[in-house]
Amino acid sequence: MAAHRPGPTAQVVTVLGATGGCGKTTVAATLAVVLAEAQPGEVCLVDLDADGDGVACAFGVRGDRGAGPAGPLALAPGLDGLLAAVAPGPRRSPEAVGELVALLSGQYRHVVVDTAQPLSATVLTALDYSSAHVVVAAAEARSARPLRRVLDVLDLLGFRPDQRSVVANRCDARASYSPDDLAAAARTDVVLRLPFDWAVAAAANRGHLLVDHPYRDAVRRFASARLVPPDLCGRDPPG
Repeated sequence: MAAHRPGPTAQVVTVLGATGGCGKTTVAATLAVVLAEAQPGEVCLVDLDADGDGVACAFGVRGDRGAGPAGPLALAPGLDGLLAAVAPGPRRSPEAVGELVALLSGQYRHVVVDTAQPLSATVLTALDYSSAHVVVAAAEARSARPLRRVLDVLDLLGFRPDQRSVVANRCDARASYSPDDLAAAARTDVVLRLPFDWAVAAAANRGHLLVDHPYRDAVRRFASARLVPPDLCGRDPPG
């Protein structure tokens, strides 16, 4: 697949999880919110996980959306979202996902894509159209091997390591397994460590994200310091 490079002003960030239930959607939603704080009206969050419907839940969107919304809707101040369909019907094809991300990258300054498990052709297409990849893993021993497997697949497909950020989620100082243990076992660097707090999951389940919390502060610092500039994104050119 030939690499697509987003437009000169577009930052496309695809968030994927090493395992199910790692908190990927909360990371993606919080990332989109903090980007929208800095540039209101210039951010769109795309949910490709039709099975999970997590983005809609995180923002308290209720009701039957049929085969999918006609277009983006307001999720939070300054943040638009394109939600996954909840009614039975054909899923977006990889080609449709590519066209969608290309279209949104011409309309928004930042596009954040929340993906489904596992690494399907649709997810790989989203990654191919992205400026940056955020790989989320829970800070648990069982996450190390799946995380390494995801990173190996990305390497084999030619995605550049310098556009990739590994996030250790639910880090708890009381646990016997630390983010350093995860990094060593998965042979990777962890660039963002998000604290464990039941309040984070509880807030998302109630349909809103925490405003004044170390979790959000950490994501905000990551967004301002780590995201890869658009002119450095994409796969290495063939040959």
